[in-house]
Amino acid sequence: MQAISGSEDAAQALGIDVDRYKLAAFLISAVYAAMAGTLFVHLVGFVSPEVFGLHMVILAFTMLFVGGIGTTFGPLVGAVIITVLPEVFRELNEYQDMAYGAALILLLIFAPKGLSTLSAFWRPRSAKTTVTAT
Repeated sequence: MQAISGSEDAAQALGIDVDRYKLAAFLISAVYAAMAGTLFVHLVGFVSPEVFGLHMVILAFTMLFVGGIGTTFGPLVGAVIITVLPEVFRELNEYQDMAYGAALILLLIFAPKGLSTLSAFWRPRSAKTTVTAT
């Protein structure tokens, strides 16, 4: 999958069946989308086109960008943060939306690729070795 993400032509030159892996990725994502839709319908109790409006699309993309696209757990972290953040600012009453927006803007300024990129700060760094030419 990483080879296909980098360059489909190069992956195909290496003998990787690009179409097969793209189809598998599509099917796996469709299964996850179907499960999410099923859980959402169970929670809401009904489905109508109005439920999946612009607000829902913006919310989903915000969860992706906050967590970090291209990672496994990034969207999950983004979903938790975006769900919890309004509750944290609930006490601010009329300033709740402004605080929520400011928090998102600060997050995008300090972690433009999402929260998943901040994990590099906590990972132990290996000792640097220097190579000298002789």
